[in-house]
Amino acid sequence: MPRFGLRRSFNAGVYGYHGPFQLDPYGAVFFVATNRERLVAIARRDKPPLIISPVRPREFVEALRETLMKLPEPDTELKSF
Repeated sequence: MPRFGLRRSFNAGVYGYHGPFQLDPYGAVFFVATNRERLVAIARRDKPPLIISPVRPREFVEALRETLMKLPEPDTELKSF
């Protein structure tokens, strides 16, 4: 995790990193993490990347990748109604 960044808002009652951050040089991200040693970044459409800290990051990434590969390709064409 980069040591420099700006926390744009926060919830003081949550342990760890929660909320939107502006990280140098990555830009806007959204954290829901408690452990800096196990961070996983998830790209999202039309939203900042989500950064989480699963207990077993490698297994999480493998399971997510397998699940995503089973999904149909998204229809990116705009349809007129």
